[in-house]
Amino acid sequence: MSQRESNLSTPRLSKKLQVEDGSDYLEVKSPNPMAKIEEGALREGPPPDTKSKNYFGFLFQYAGAGLIYSVLYSLVYPFLNNYLRMSGIATASAYVLIALPWSLKTFFGIITDCYPIYGYRRRPYMVIGWVVCTICSFVMAVMPEGDPYYPDNAWASLTESELTADQIAQINYNAPDAGIKFVLLMIVANLGMVLSFTACGGTLVELSQREGEKRRGDLQTMIWVARDAGGVLASALVVFGFNSVDDG
Repeated sequence: MSQRESNLSTPRLSKKLQVEDGSDYLEVKSPNPMAKIEEGALREGPPPDTKSKNYFGFLFQYAGAGLIYSVLYSLVYPFLNNYLRMSGIATASAYVLIALPWSLKTFFGIITDCYPIYGYRRRPYMVIGWVVCTICSFVMAVMPEGDPYYPDNAWASLTESELTADQIAQINYNAPDAGIKFVLLMIVANLGMVLSFTACGGTLVELSQREGEKRRGDLQTMIWVARDAGGVLASALVVFGFNSVDDG
């Protein structure tokens, strides 16, 4: 009993003291140098350097995500509402449906973690997501948008009773129906982007765990800067690209 109490009361050496003492801890220590462990890194490997060319693609991934999402979301008002004159309920639903894929991030995360493709848990899903997004974006770019609802956008401020019979005959009542296919393509494009974004988020977690306490958060800050930069570029594209009378 006294021997047991003696063993329990014996203070345990810290990792640093065990190394300095030359104990057997050296045989089972982590591959990381002790200096790296003391810096607070949670995962093996060199800390990510966002200035290195090896991480340019990682930053462009987030910049592209910010660009695509902002463009799709910003197109609803000038294109669906002003150009095609979809109803208020339809445009409000479009905002919700375009953002709907973000609610699937948890499920995408489970899929990328549990079902690797050819041994890779991140890169194949990134590629699949961007391929889907690119195809949908290309189809929207080349698909004819059709004639606007009003041949002259000034008619939008007039009630139907104030329009002449000739003006009413020129109204394209089928224009709102053309917006449905664009909304569907926007949803699928955003779905592909969210899949890629989720896979990249898993990589972000792994890379962030390599950062020590002094640099922790640097990578996450840079990817949000890249994403916001993509959003700013998207806003500029929509402002200048849809700056016509028909688009309001």
